[in-house]
Amino acid sequence: MSDIHHNENNVFKADETSVEVLGRGGFTGKESDKYKFKVPQLYNLADSPFYGHGGCFTRLRDVVVYKNEGQAQNLAVPESQLAEEFKHLGLSDSEINAITTFLYRGLRDPNLQRYAPDNLPSGKCFPNNDYLSRLHLGCD
Repeated sequence: MSDIHHNENNVFKADETSVEVLGRGGFTGKESDKYKFKVPQLYNLADSPFYGHGGCFTRLRDVVVYKNEGQAQNLAVPESQLAEEFKHLGLSDSEINAITTFLYRGLRDPNLQRYAPDNLPSGKCFPNNDYLSRLHLGCD
């Protein structure tokens, strides 16, 4: 793995030569996987201290502005590797503010645990059913 450093903006960022900047392709070695990243869920996204690939944003509004502009930050990424949907959206400041407010207020719930079931009809572990979860949680 590569060097990950803390920069002047209080953001963690992978070194530009690291495998992490290649996204999934840095781990699979497949050309088609290069610059493909897992997208986080939007629910409770406001609770994150940083956003973006490599943690390059510290404010949700900056992420919305970036998505609106549709301009790749990493000039080394071939255009063919960008999603077709990643393009200039033409949102106004008012629309950007509305989306940002929705992310902060409409998609935030600090008490998600109230939806966690005490058990599942199958007897399987919730939310994970791997060996260690079953061992620690005491379910099948």
